[in-house]
Amino acid sequence: MRVTVKPGLSARTRIIRTIAGLFALVMAMVGLVATPASAAVAHTICALSPGSAGVWRYDDDGTSWTQIGGPAGKLYGGGFGLFATSPDGSGIWRYLHSSNLWQNVGGPGLTWSVTNNALYGLATDRSGVYKWNGAGTSWTQVGGPANWLYGGGFGLFATTPDRSGIWRYLNTPYAWQNVGGPGRTWSVTNDALYGLSPDRSGVYKWNGADTDWTQVGGPANWLYGGGFGLFATTPDRGSIWRYLNTPYAWQLVGGPGWDWAVTNGDIYGLSPDRRAVYKWTGSGTNWIQVGGPAEQIVPCP
Repeated sequence: MRVTVKPGLSARTRIIRTIAGLFALVMAMVGLVATPASAAVAHTICALSPGSAGVWRYDDDGTSWTQIGGPAGKLYGGGFGLFATSPDGSGIWRYLHSSNLWQNVGGPGLTWSVTNNALYGLATDRSGVYKWNGAGTSWTQVGGPANWLYGGGFGLFATTPDRSGIWRYLNTPYAWQNVGGPGRTWSVTNDALYGLSPDRSGVYKWNGADTDWTQVGGPANWLYGGGFGLFATTPDRGSIWRYLNTPYAWQLVGGPGWDWAVTNGDIYGLSPDRRAVYKWTGSGTNWIQVGGPAEQIVPCP
């Protein structure tokens, strides 16, 4: 985000702009052009190829994938679309829902979060939360210091700098609601916020009012959420379970994985060695391979 570039650093600014320009040139070579695009639903996944060499989109058909972009640093996806940081982290780009069409939307940031209707960023020094205005590289500050951002269909949430609490953004700049205390990690689905206790001893669901929470599961290692619901890995990361929307009711759906991506209707997993991408069939612990090696997988339009 340009707001993170301090006054008096003109030389640094020129360097960043030069790097961003080179990145734009690389993108242009594969057809990345800035044109308007509308929000989309995250119904498939996108992957960053080994060595971060390119961005690929799963065609949701067998093992067919389409390359949609060149080298990238990291991917962020959700209902509002797919975004990728430049390899050096100097900027963030939006995928425009057509092969090889991208739009530069901002500069550097510590992390990013995609909800169903917006892209948010955390300043590199964690000094503020910003929202992309939807045009060019224009951003508006909507919150103060934060440690990390968590977003999804249910909205945007941010942890305090010391991670002692979590707050919900009320869709008005600087209007936030304290919803809970500390947690190891958090996950946002289309209709709820879930948290994992600091010691990983239990999974909790925010009741939607004040700071009231209900425990819905036992020990877990990490949480993954999206339109398809909430999933949690066991403490040893040996298996993944699906929450059945009733406290302590969970379904075993699969074995170990390096990473997981939850779309509006499916869950995908990246194998422990990152050499294959799998999709859950929706039955038991049956999965089918849909792709090869990848560095990262995220939900995308």
